[in-house]
This record gives sequence, structure tokens and C-alpha cells, in this order.
Amino acid sequence: MEEKDDNLDDLTENETPIRYLLIGDISTNKIITEFSSTVNAAQIKKEINQIFAKICKTSSKKYNERNKITSKDTIYYFTLVKPNYIFIILVSDEYSEELVFELIDKINEEKITTMINEETQELNPNGRVELKNIIDLYQKKNEEENDKEIINDKNKKNNSDINLKIDENKIKNINELQSQSTEEIEDLQTKTDVFLMTNQKRKCNYIRSIKIWKDKKFWVYLLSVLLIILMIVIII
Repeated sequence: MEEKDDNLDDLTENETPIRYLLIGDISTNKIITEFSSTVNAAQIKKEINQIFAKICKTSSKKYNERNKITSKDTIYYFTLVKPNYIFIILVSDEYSEELVFELIDKINEEKITTMINEETQELNPNGRVELKNIIDLYQKKNEEENDKEIINDKNKKNNSDINLKIDENKIKNINELQSQSTEEIEDLQTKTDVFLMTNQKRKCNYIRSIKIWKDKKFWVYLLSVLLIILMIVIII
């Protein structure tokens, strides 16, 4: 039967987004506290402890950098914080990297690493309670972020649908205006043609009437001239 580590919090039987957290002191190679919410805690604990031991032995230590270590298909995030603390975290695939390091910043802001039992150099009961409260807060934050993304995506889709509908209405209105303009142009052209035809007909009629009138006068003049010529000839 496997012994339970007194420094390990097995908070729930169901896996949650933040699955494992280790806080350690790299100057003393001492683990300050560990948190677990996964059923595979033993294997993860082993891997994270190996990562912790390896980093403690590293001579070159860079602080306040965001780091990742990949083990098989698992990604462990870690960062070093002055004066001598390390945070190693395992989260679910859907949990954002941004929230991982935001969680670490929050733990530092609340000075959790100062809540140490002087004899054991481990996190005291008050520190463990405060740490649990912060982790619980960030377990829910991931859900809130996902909900926000869903809402934003939905709003974008709605806006896109509205814009599409507006564009369709614009196109419809433009087509209607074009159709209306075409009809008006055709109607105007028809009226113009009718007017021209009517006007041309009137001109033709007028010209005919003038020709007829001119013809009559011509014959009158012609007859008059002939009579005059005839009279002159007779007289002579």
C-alpha cells in the first residue's frame, strides 16, 4: 500500500485545469509545498521532483523567465523568482499559458512563500489555506476566460450576420435603383421617340401643305405669263 505524502494536497477525485504545483527553495533544494488535483499524482510528482532536482543543480539560473519542459506529451511550466524560489506547474491542455504565469504572480503578490514553518521550512497551515484559495480562484478563471471567448465569438458571428444582412439589403436597394433607373430611361426614350415621330409627321404634313400651295401659285403665275406673252404676240 502506497503511503500518502503529508506535504501533498489531494483535493479532488476529478481532474481540474490546474493539476499540479510545486513550490521549492533552490538554495536549500527543499520543497516548500506541493499541490495536486489529479488521479495520476504519483507519476507527476515523480517527474516534477526530478525537474526540481535538476534545476537546483544547474549553475546558471535565470530569474523571472517563462520556461517550459516537455516530458512525453506533457508540458511543465516553471519560473524562478528571487531570492531563491521556483514554481513548477502542470495544467490541462485547454488552460492558457498566460493564466499559468498570472497565477504565479498572484502567489508572489500574496507573499505565500513567506508563510513558512521555521522548523520544517515547509508551508504552514495558513499558507496552505491561502494557496488553496488562490488556486481555486484560478481554476474558475480558466472557465471564465473560455466563456468570454465563446461570448466574443458569438458576438462576432452575430455582427458578421448583421453586416452580411446589411450588405444584402444594400445590394438589393442598388439593384432596385438600377432597375428603376433603367425603367425610367426606357420610358423617357419611348416618350422621346413618340415625340420625334409625331413632330416629324407634323413637319411632313406641313411641308406637303406648303408644296401643294406652292404648286397652285406656280400654275397661276405660269398661266398669267403665258397670257401676257400671247397678248403681245397677237398685238405684234
